[in-house]
Amino acid sequence: GIDKAKWWDFAPRWRGRREFLYSHRNVEVRDGFLSLYARNVKPEEMAYEDREDGILPFTCAIIKSRKKVKYGYFECRARGNAAEVRDAFWLYDPLSGQLSKKVRPGSHSEEIDIYEFIGKYQDPSCLPYEICAHVHRFETPYVEGLVNHTKTRLENPGGAVAVDWAPCDGYHLYGLLWTEKEMVWYVDGKEYFRRDNDFFHTPLHVMFDCEIASWRRASVQRLDPATLPAFHSVDWFRRWVRQ
Repeated sequence: GIDKAKWWDFAPRWRGRREFLYSHRNVEVRDGFLSLYARNVKPEEMAYEDREDGILPFTCAIIKSRKKVKYGYFECRARGNAAEVRDAFWLYDPLSGQLSKKVRPGSHSEEIDIYEFIGKYQDPSCLPYEICAHVHRFETPYVEGLVNHTKTRLENPGGAVAVDWAPCDGYHLYGLLWTEKEMVWYVDGKEYFRRDNDFFHTPLHVMFDCEIASWRRASVQRLDPATLPAFHSVDWFRRWVRQ
């Protein structure tokens, strides 16, 4: 299993979204590979209060580093899940130890998305596949999935590269160079997006997850439950620090 002295197999104080709930039961390590599952559940097996709140009958997975880090080169070798589900590797949650700041105006909650992609489209018309990079700077009050409407207007906030392969078909290398002055994104060792580092100078948690969402050209309404369970697989994650 994961080293729980270093990682949470859930996101403290964040259960998920309307489309799904996170479950630690969906986090598995086998033969050295991390598997983050998306599953469908029978509505009658859901908690009564979740059904009443309109949560859809899906569960997903997330892990979050207990330690926050700043700067370095971040890289993983990963494979997307074979379903119309969004997979992500990102840096996030600077105010996790200062919740009073998170729920009051006057601060910012920052996020650096190293990759976001759809593992497999059900409709071929959705092609091509894209690997996406984004940065976000939310103004507080900020509550994940609920209150995140106001953002700092950033220059050059994101980019994407089209690829001629499905992320679920094999393992690829995904990287981010994050320094005091610049941010550079890579796929299989090739740069595809860069920006000046204007605001991102706060230590952040390392995150991996999968989410069921209508995002880019993916659609929750189109998701075929027969394609689940599916999992986002991570072979390894490493961070290098410049001395």
